[in-house]
Amino acid sequence: MMRISSCASTSPKVKVGDVVIPNGAVRMEGTGIHYLPEEFPAVPDYGMVKELEAAAKKLDIPYNIGVTITKDSFYTEVSPETKPVYYELKNKWEAYEKGGATNSSMECATLFLVAASLDIRMSSVMISATNYKSYSNDDKDYPREWEDRAIQVGIEAMTQIIKKDMAGR
Repeated sequence: MMRISSCASTSPKVKVGDVVIPNGAVRMEGTGIHYLPEEFPAVPDYGMVKELEAAAKKLDIPYNIGVTITKDSFYTEVSPETKPVYYELKNKWEAYEKGGATNSSMECATLFLVAASLDIRMSSVMISATNYKSYSNDDKDYPREWEDRAIQVGIEAMTQIIKKDMAGR
């Protein structure tokens, strides 16, 4: 399985319109504990990550491989002060950024964990809808025309994965 979607930048390394390929996910979500213990890492299939990177290179699309922060709430990082758990959110978010997390999403960790528990290969490719610390929630800032970048990278990678599977590799 491959999830193709959007994400938000949490690093100056990721610019709006960049393709983002997660190589792991912070488990800031609640569903995953119903599949695997908290200590189990939320990671995609390594072979699929390699194919996604090869596809981005082949298509000459700017990309980043890094850790995504999977969270259950929209805009947790943008307006944590509006939540009763502000202090905790702020400290965790700063720690994730200092640890090198490059983006945030809402599904990756959960999907990686469910796939691992079912012995299914899983990966994700996303388009960054924001620049670091500059989310505006303005539709004109969203790179809709760039969504195609993530789709094209996903199609190219999946084509190569299917070819290799059919060849028995």
